[in-house]
Amino acid sequence: MDLHLLNIEQKKAVEHQQGPLLVLSGAGTGKTRVLTSRFVYIVKNLNCDFNKIVAVTFTNKAANEIKERLNKALQKNFESPWIGTFHSIFAKFLRKHAHLVGLKSNFNILDSEDQKKTYQASFGIL
Repeated sequence: MDLHLLNIEQKKAVEHQQGPLLVLSGAGTGKTRVLTSRFVYIVKNLNCDFNKIVAVTFTNKAANEIKERLNKALQKNFESPWIGTFHSIFAKFLRKHAHLVGLKSNFNILDSEDQKKTYQASFGIL
């Protein structure tokens, strides 16, 4: 990953080593580039297993972009379960530990439209 393509603040975020790091910025400002660069930096420079890194985004598009860029940068074709949206990653956590909160691991997550249909079907409302 070419760190010279990053601005000063982006480079600081990529090379940060003291505790957790939160990157907040607007659309089109390079968040995906920073996340990808940081991921590669941690794997290559800090010798961390990529399966121990969680990269959380808001959209599937950004998550897929990160995965594609990482495969290219690390010259590997891997599928990390911990790169994804808030919803997808936390659904995985919840499925893994469902028994702790009284759920079965094969639970369904309903969006508002599914909830309406389920409610209507259970009361015979068409």
